[in-house]
Amino acid sequence: ALEKNQQWLLYDQQREAYVRGLLGRIFELEQRSGTVSQQEPKESNSEGHLQEEKQRYYDQLLLTAKSDLETERHRVTQLRSELNKLQKKYEESQQEITSLNALLQSQRVAEMKAVEDKMKGDVQRLKQENETLKGQLREEKKKSEDLLCQVQLLRKFLLKQQEEHARTVLSEQQIQMRTTDFENEKLDQQNLQHQLDKVLEELHKAREQVARLELLKLQESAYMEAQADLQAAFEERLTMCDPSPFRKHSSLLDESFLECPRCKEQYPTSQHRELLAHIDFCTA
Repeated sequence: ALEKNQQWLLYDQQREAYVRGLLGRIFELEQRSGTVSQQEPKESNSEGHLQEEKQRYYDQLLLTAKSDLETERHRVTQLRSELNKLQKKYEESQQEITSLNALLQSQRVAEMKAVEDKMKGDVQRLKQENETLKGQLREEKKKSEDLLCQVQLLRKFLLKQQEEHARTVLSEQQIQMRTTDFENEKLDQQNLQHQLDKVLEELHKAREQVARLELLKLQESAYMEAQADLQAAFEERLTMCDPSPFRKHSSLLDESFLECPRCKEQYPTSQHRELLAHIDFCTA
């Protein structure tokens, strides 16, 4: 609307300049016509035909000037009418512009008031949202701290569980090793028991053999005593007959051996008591 009003103002200014120029031309033609009318009576009749020619020329010029003057006056009247219309239209436009400006100003004030109210509402809403977000942030921080404490406790618990699991695994390994050792010891004990049973059996056999040997030794001892007497008498007789030494008689008991059923150490049969003492010590 402002741009259109500016165009109308420019058009009115151009019209006004054109009318002023036209009025100046009309005034000039009127002055020229008056000058010609004043010069016509003063001319002499002696000029003849040339004077008439000039008169006709001036008359024609005057008619042309009057016609142009009427035309210009008519145009001026039309232009003035158009100018009045344009002036009236311009005034109406100015009034419309004024009313539009007032309306625009009121609308701007209303819009600014609405924008201001909206901004105030937005600021208040943002403040409330900010407070709400601060409260949520505090709650989230508290939750985060609680979760962090729970994570730390869970981590400690897991570490403790891992340590307990490691100890459990170690204990199980130790139990397994001890079980294996116990089984091995049990097997060793069974083997030892079996060997002990064999040793006891051998010992029982050895004791029976020793008992038989002791009986045999007693019998042999009596025999040896008698034999010794005979030998002494015989040697005495031999000494009397031949002084060279006689081959000594070796005992039958020294020619046979007994052995320990555990370590296989051998003893002469005559040392069966030493063998019994050795067996008691070896199997203890």
